[in-house]
Amino acid sequence: MYKKIKLFVASLLLVFPFSGQSQGLIYLSAVPTAWRLQNYIPNAVVLYYTGSNCAQGILELSPSAVDADKNRLYATIMAAKASQLSVYVYYTQTATQCVIQSFGFNP
Repeated sequence: MYKKIKLFVASLLLVFPFSGQSQGLIYLSAVPTAWRLQNYIPNAVVLYYTGSNCAQGILELSPSAVDADKNRLYATIMAAKASQLSVYVYYTQTATQCVIQSFGFNP
């Protein structure tokens, strides 16, 4: 199953290539053991101390993110913390925030 996921992601990158420079995306990869994962009511998930360029290393999902996106982010980070696996995050940075565009496990 894991190999199928890797193949799928690799094929997506071939079909939809992107670079941090051309689209303003910033790449971050780490084992998130020191990251703080916080849920704010009513429904916002925020990552702190990620090493991103934003204040306190804050990364957050877009306000348009649906519950399934928030649940996947939470599950991905918790699984990586528990298993000591590396994750990646692509994000954009504005003057006021860093917004997650894509995330997942590193192969």
